[in-house]
Amino acid sequence: MKDKVVLFYPPYSGPPLGAPLCLLSLASPLLEAGFRVSLIDGVVEPDFERVVAREIDEALCLGVSILTGPMIGSAIKISHMVRRIRPGLPIVFGGWHPSLLPDQTLTPDFVDAVVRGQGELTLLEIAQRLTEGKSLEGVRGASFKRGGKIVQNSERPVENINHLPPPAFHLVDFDAYERIRGRREIGYATSVGCPYACNYCTDQVYYKRRFNAYRAERVVGEVSDLVERYRL
Repeated sequence: MKDKVVLFYPPYSGPPLGAPLCLLSLASPLLEAGFRVSLIDGVVEPDFERVVAREIDEALCLGVSILTGPMIGSAIKISHMVRRIRPGLPIVFGGWHPSLLPDQTLTPDFVDAVVRGQGELTLLEIAQRLTEGKSLEGVRGASFKRGGKIVQNSERPVENINHLPPPAFHLVDFDAYERIRGRREIGYATSVGCPYACNYCTDQVYYKRRFNAYRAERVVGEVSDLVERYRL
């Protein structure tokens, strides 16, 4: 049985910002459920095409997270390559661009499904459905194709992030980021959403002015562990 989920973060123009916290957060529920996860960050992996080609050999699906901008070009390129190598491998896009524009994202034939918004539980359910050979019908927060037509499932309620496991920081090659950035560091998010409604911000589109944050003791515990375990 294929139980490996490959998560890919495309390279982008600009300085590297550190390990993709979005993919680390997606990885944790998958790992807890017994799936294997391969995380490939195109920002620090110069030969990412070869690595992706190797990792998808026995994969259940490929997940790609993108923002609007240059990352889309890299995502398209890698998806075309995957289609050539493994034509039947499900390709799932997520991140802010697919969340805001799911119909546009699903129009190309190299995208099979979209995770809209907060993706930890949605991607986990997609992986479970794929393992069982079942349709994505009814997976909240997911959009997919059925008979060539786009299906938009209902929204998934925003999950209290205190109920989610910590990001899978053990998957990060901190040495690789240190070589590029010159220091050992990682981004750490203590909350999701926002109570305000700034016109320029995408948060209000999905979170609808809802906000929830980690408990203070969780933040202290996880940050202390990061500093001690990974010498950050």
